[in-house]
Amino acid sequence: MSASLRVCVVAHGARTPVGLGASASAAAVRAGISRLGGHPRFYDVDGEAFVVGMDRTLEEFDSRKRMLVLGAGALEECLAELPVSPNVEVPIFLGVRDAALGFSEVDAKWLAMSLSRAVQPRCKAQIRVVVGGNAAGLVAVQRARQVVASGAVQLALAGGVDSHLDPVFLERIDESGRCKSVGNKWGFPPGEGAGMLALCSPSVAKGLRRPPLAEIVSSGDAIEPAFLGSDLVCTGDGLTSAIRDALGGLAWPSETVATTYCDINGEFHRTEEFMYATQRLPASAFRAIEAYVAPADCWGDVGAASGPLFAVLAIESARRGYAQGDHALLWAASDSGRRAALTLRVPRNEKP
Repeated sequence: MSASLRVCVVAHGARTPVGLGASASAAAVRAGISRLGGHPRFYDVDGEAFVVGMDRTLEEFDSRKRMLVLGAGALEECLAELPVSPNVEVPIFLGVRDAALGFSEVDAKWLAMSLSRAVQPRCKAQIRVVVGGNAAGLVAVQRARQVVASGAVQLALAGGVDSHLDPVFLERIDESGRCKSVGNKWGFPPGEGAGMLALCSPSVAKGLRRPPLAEIVSSGDAIEPAFLGSDLVCTGDGLTSAIRDALGGLAWPSETVATTYCDINGEFHRTEEFMYATQRLPASAFRAIEAYVAPADCWGDVGAASGPLFAVLAIESARRGYAQGDHALLWAASDSGRRAALTLRVPRNEKP
């Protein structure tokens, strides 16, 4: 990508079960703090409380309303760092989960309208919903990057929000044997959260007097034909394609991925898919191709919020001086087959 088309991250925000903001969430994951625990109201087929990653400061059990609070919190933190005003239109690309997972088009429209009203004191939010499950947040970032790089807008926000704690979703994954429990070691813990990023060109960042937190190097997006529930055997073709495209902007082996952040969540098929992908990817593009950070054991599977929250972790690791290198790979995989990946260049601060 030419210098005129470069896109960087100038602000971020987060809300997760382990932190009410970006810094707190990243510090908790760094420390290995887990907020996985029993759901206070919903129980699995064995009569045990569902093991979930839950923002326990919220009293509402309706997942739409939980997503509204989570999303508004992440947006507020992100917008607070930007010179916007109530009359300024800001495009926001928002990743949400698939309708097949209990989140309908009506739900998506309600969420978009509600979030627009919630941030009205800050700006005129033009929210564009991106449906696509766990990969949706990264796809939203890719679309925001495209409109900024094209010059159509100077500033765009992108992120994802999700909550897997509604009873319909929990019952569905419980019936299919995917829910983590004492008797199911290969299940996953449902979680919730929201992550937001503000994107612009380096020249706009300079005008805003906002030093870039990270730069998007390259990205990839693919469809896995052997998606979960299909009759095909998944050997990681879609994930390999997405990651290979995301590595395209690196001059490896002089530039390598120091840390990989992903949404591996405890399910065996997710780990197996990544292992297949590593066999096809260039090992010289990674410091350690088989190593990865999967924070689902801290905050649960956060669905469409995964990718943007991974970006928050990468940025905070660089800001606080414990990043292992200058480049981080983020990837996420949806049940429907969508695979998305993105490489960030993160300028590191020296350790104090």
